[in-house]
Amino acid sequence: MKKTEKIKKYLKDNPLADKKRIAKKFKLNHLVALDILAEINNESPDAIAKTKKENKFSFLADIFNNKVISNKNAYFFLFGLAGILRIFYALKLNTFPQLNIEILDAQYYVDWAKKINTYGVLGDKIFFTEPLYAYFLAMILKISTHGLILVRILQMILGSLLPIVIMKIGEKIFSRPIGFIAGIIVAVYAPFIFYENLILKTSLEIFSLAGFFWFFLFMLEKKSNKTYLIGGLLLGILSLIKGNNIIFFPAILLILYYSKKLITKEKRALSLFFALGFFLVISPITLRNYIVGKDFVPTNYSIGIVTYQGNWWGSDGSTAMVPSFFRPHPKYEETDAREMANAYAGKNLSPSKISSFWIGKAISESFSDPIRFLKNLFVKLLMLLNYHELSDDYSFDFYAKFIILLKVLPGFLIVSTLAITGMLLALFSNDLKWTISKKTNTSLQEISKKTKLLLSVIGVYVLVLLISNINSRYRMPLVPFLSIFSAVTIWHIWIKIKNKLWEFIPITSILITLSAGLSMFPLPIYGAINEDANAYHQIGSYYIENKDFERAKLYFEKTIEIDKNYAWAYKNLFLINMQKGDLKEAEKNIKEVIIIRSDDLSNYENLALLKNAQKELTTEIKDQINKSISDGTPNIYDTDSYEASRYLSAKDSKKAEQFLLKSLEKFNNPPNSLIALASVKRASNSNDEAIKYLSLAIEKNPYLLPARYNLANIYIEQKNYQLAIPQLKEIYDITPELGQTWSNLAIAYINTKNSAQASPVINDYIKRYQDDPTKKEMVDKFQKLISQSKTPTN
Repeated sequence: MKKTEKIKKYLKDNPLADKKRIAKKFKLNHLVALDILAEINNESPDAIAKTKKENKFSFLADIFNNKVISNKNAYFFLFGLAGILRIFYALKLNTFPQLNIEILDAQYYVDWAKKINTYGVLGDKIFFTEPLYAYFLAMILKISTHGLILVRILQMILGSLLPIVIMKIGEKIFSRPIGFIAGIIVAVYAPFIFYENLILKTSLEIFSLAGFFWFFLFMLEKKSNKTYLIGGLLLGILSLIKGNNIIFFPAILLILYYSKKLITKEKRALSLFFALGFFLVISPITLRNYIVGKDFVPTNYSIGIVTYQGNWWGSDGSTAMVPSFFRPHPKYEETDAREMANAYAGKNLSPSKISSFWIGKAISESFSDPIRFLKNLFVKLLMLLNYHELSDDYSFDFYAKFIILLKVLPGFLIVSTLAITGMLLALFSNDLKWTISKKTNTSLQEISKKTKLLLSVIGVYVLVLLISNINSRYRMPLVPFLSIFSAVTIWHIWIKIKNKLWEFIPITSILITLSAGLSMFPLPIYGAINEDANAYHQIGSYYIENKDFERAKLYFEKTIEIDKNYAWAYKNLFLINMQKGDLKEAEKNIKEVIIIRSDDLSNYENLALLKNAQKELTTEIKDQINKSISDGTPNIYDTDSYEASRYLSAKDSKKAEQFLLKSLEKFNNPPNSLIALASVKRASNSNDEAIKYLSLAIEKNPYLLPARYNLANIYIEQKNYQLAIPQLKEIYDITPELGQTWSNLAIAYINTKNSAQASPVINDYIKRYQDDPTKKEMVDKFQKLISQSKTPTN
């Protein structure tokens, strides 16, 4: 006997039984019981569940069930909602000129586009990064004098169409109401609006991946050679926007290979046409790369260094932490990746071999420390889920301080929290699957299959991200798909409330709370970065590169106002003041930066530059200053020093020493290697050798203060205060606050009975640090000396 018949019989004896009682009696979920009651009473489930209280919210029910809004009207609604928000944001953005400049990646692409229009489309070297966005910009700049404005408008139009695409995907995977809710989320998602108004390829990445997946669902249904050919073409285009997407080429071929609905002949034909479409797009780029560079590079060769950046021995998983030889600026990245690889090889490598080298090095270093590698993977996964908008160029949080719309609209915290919950519900909630099945007349098996397909797309893309480094911009193409799962959670909650099934509250609340906790998990990287200071510094950097020194100075000063320890701002102010000939201000700047970053040896090269300029500001010195402004700090590609740093980090002093000795031989005693080797020798109590290396470093640069400081410390340990004093005095006259220079000099004077020299040093120390709790012990000691008149007072 069917359950329906059994329930009918039961209701004759128990006419007041409701859905809860029936569900409990016959071991059904409440929604199934509700539908069976509706069938027995010849009523709709909505009619049984509806109450006066629910009538107040019937308009919500109509929208979520799309009874009022037709397909056509839904599309207009989503496009209109998205468009209005984007127009409002763009108008507001235009009132802040400092937010409309091209920095870092944006500047890189604009310069590249201008170069294409000036020197021709073929170019003269193999592509380092994906080329399509640069050529897209070049085309727009060629046809319009207001090209960048037009690019932003086109990106906003794509952003306004994206909710429709997501609605179609959501409807295809789950149901029309879920698709519509997902479309609304995408339309109002603040970071999308933010990125669409920047000259970055991010908005194209987002739209193209979503559009390709929507077409891929059509491919699975249509199963024609033509559709798979078009699909291949689309994936080729997608891969020229962002190389990550190449991963979908083998993934789709695997799906075809394991398809049970196709015979072998069909699989081969569809695979062939899909591959044909893909290579029709890729092969011209491959051919072009071979013509200009005589090397086989299918699209571009940055994958190698990107992989290494995400997995090198000092990585924290983010784009903020890069290897010491690598300058985090787009215009230097290719040079640094190439030259360091060449230095390792001892010859000039082809681009494909450069990429292979860095991939191999990433694998090698990961295998040498698998625990660090696994820990890094976990941290990167947490970063992908974290609600912070960590940036390596434009800061979302900084823009939100100027344009309140970005604060008001939903951000990643909401999407991430609801999406994680929605994924779990879609996988494990039979109630959810059953209600979707009833709404769409789709089998539970088909719903599970489509859910896993969408999860697979997210999983494959996440996997690619995890092998590189992470910031919020890189995860943006995933957000439309996460929005669909966010919609699943919202729709699930709505259905439960509508049907008064309150027992869902505990488990759903727990899932949402845990998901929110995961998204808000405190990671050290977010506390270490001041986004506002970064943003002002990047604006200042834009102006200094364009030789607008007055504006640059204002923004660097604003940076320091926000973050008094922002070393790069002081360094740039130093260069500006040097360029202006204001050596007094330049001296203040370099002293500050040395205190903040005493480990950055380039600061002592700048100090030497200042000291030489104070003697005579020659043309040679001015040229050196201008070169530093234009080209940044020059790099020395010392592989031995770099490897020594790796082994020092792993506390393997023996191997580190071997590499440092090679570095001294190859590069004629570079100061960084001399200081590092002195530290190794000092740790092994070989003080005489440590003194030798530090003395050599000082010969190379008399203003290399860390070498003098370490040398003085050795002399103090040996109680040779007479030799320590000259070293400490050189530092004291420039930056007395470097390390323990101030107190050590006073102690050295006391121990050599130089009361007259000790007295002003001690008194100045007490005056400077009497309210500093970290210096209390030394202040008390000096005050005691004064009170006992063991040193004379002024």
